[in-house]
Amino acid sequence: MPPNVDPVRPASPLRLWVFSDLHQEWHANAWDPGAYAPAEGFDVAVVAGDVHMPLTRALDWLGERLPGVPVVYVPGNHDFWWDQGEDRYTIHDQMERGRERAAALGIHLLLDDAVAIGDARFLGGTLWTDFRLGSYGLTHAFRTAQGRNGMVDYRRIRTGPL
Repeated sequence: MPPNVDPVRPASPLRLWVFSDLHQEWHANAWDPGAYAPAEGFDVAVVAGDVHMPLTRALDWLGERLPGVPVVYVPGNHDFWWDQGEDRYTIHDQMERGRERAAALGIHLLLDDAVAIGDARFLGGTLWTDFRLGSYGLTHAFRTAQGRNGMVDYRRIRTGPL
């Protein structure tokens, strides 16, 4: 190897703290991250959605409890549920407000996005059910989705005005 070229040094791995589905909108699920943080420490908190409802409240919750900590947040389906309050937001409103709120809090919100932290690249997007998987056609898929009054997501995630 020429003397002016440094050998490739392996990057030190990032220590991730991964959690999801805290559902803090239900008081019985109250959770204190400080009490459960990895004892050996972590470099990035990777949060896979459904922390609180709606998305903006989830981001505020994380910002209050993990200030100054690098957080990667990928919304879950509950992040887009309408909480049935007077603010009649849609999924599109939450995505727009969520991007603004995450930027203000320094949280990496991944909605079909990517972010590089150190030598790691994080890719994230909310995954939705593909009813065609394992079904016998589109009609069967729709009937599966409608079973027992349909999925709650179809009643709680608003895409337009009521």
